[in-house]
Amino acid sequence: MADLTRDMGKTWRHMVNDSQYRWIGPEKSVTHLAVAGVLNAVWDLWGKILRKPVWRIVADMTPEEVVRCIDFRYIIDVITPEEAVEMLKRTQVNKEKRIQEALENRAVPVRLHTVLPLKRPLLVKGNKLTSS
Repeated sequence: MADLTRDMGKTWRHMVNDSQYRWIGPEKSVTHLAVAGVLNAVWDLWGKILRKPVWRIVADMTPEEVVRCIDFRYIIDVITPEEAVEMLKRTQVNKEKRIQEALENRAVPVRLHTVLPLKRPLLVKGNKLTSS
């Protein structure tokens, strides 16, 4: 597991970079959607091993660790890994305060969407569901 989670961007590239996939096009096939599901499962498993929710794994990462999770192949003309690290370093101010707000359920409320027909979407506030 440590080998997979050390560099999630590299893990993604390894999973989708087989020559049998490339003829379809970069990240354009149903296979790539399946690989994305597998990678999501890796994140979830990592959270279970660390006994943390995935958001906390990401929140506890350094800017350099977050950037290693990103495959820059298709966005390098817009932002480089070095620029992304610098942007993330600027967001470190008050990071612990924002994490504490999330832990105290004072962060931005989450909207739940469902396939069931509802008159209004449900909103999570604290530990309670309410309609908006």
